[in-house]
Amino acid sequence: MDNGRIRIENYKDALLCDVYLDGELVKDDILWAIEEIGKSYDFPVDIIVKRTGSYSLSMDMQEMLMNGIEELLGSIALVTNDKRKKKVANYERAIFLKAYKCGVFNTVDEAYRFLKK
Repeated sequence: MDNGRIRIENYKDALLCDVYLDGELVKDDILWAIEEIGKSYDFPVDIIVKRTGSYSLSMDMQEMLMNGIEELLGSIALVTNDKRKKKVANYERAIFLKAYKCGVFNTVDEAYRFLKK
């Protein structure tokens, strides 16, 4: 599944969401992802989010993450080994994703182990 900004694929028995856009992640992006994931999986889902691109979260996206999709997402593992992106990922974890079990990791394998604990 790929919308030209986000690629969603299976990783072992987890979902890997590669956000590769360089720009703003908007509410329509998450709505697309929810629709695509819902075709094959039951909610809530645990997800690995790989920060390949350099993106920011739009205001409506921030609001949605903080207030409206707890029933859809289980645990969230953010992956990057870039120092600047890691700083942003830790900020996202502390502010926008505090309602979820969430961690920041260097590799997809580390993130997968976190989800399976």
